[in-house]
Amino acid sequence: MGRMQRILESYRVEILPKNPRNFALLAAGPLEQFRQLQVQIEEYFQHLQLVTAPTSA
Repeated sequence: MGRMQRILESYRVEILPKNPRNFALLAAGPLEQFRQLQVQIEEYFQHLQLVTAPTSA
């Protein structure tokens, strides 16, 4: 995730000022991957909460 953030930051610095349209096109892929990773992380933590939640008897 950190690497994708650095890539997006470099796009923002190098490409956005010169060509906003190219920035949007180039950033779309990494942004989608970042969103997917966030969803997977959230799902994993939800799963952990279910597994480790105390059961009531």
